Amino acid sequence: MKKEKVKRQFRLYDIYRYIVTDTLSNIEGIVRYDSSKDASVVTVNFVDPRGIYPEGLQKTYFTRNEEELKAVISKVNKRLGNCRKPGKKR
Repeated sequence: MKKEKVKRQFRLYDIYRYIVTDTLSNIEGIVRYDSSKDASVVTVNFVDPRGIYPEGLQKTYFTRNEEELKAVISKVNKRLGNCRKPGKKR
């Protein structure tokens, strides 16, 4: 049995892959995420640090175009705080 890699960042690829194949990526700090077929509504359930909500803390984002979708991805990654420095590793 192959162990699934835990990712540290949420990407546009993850949303597009979910829309097309209905497959979720395993992302540190996210319990689950969901998107409408046109990516106009993205719902993310973040891990609850206090453990009160087993389904996580839910946040819903609304987008009209790809720039707004990229802004949502940026907000989610900022909230996750999993990466100190953006960009490639050296």
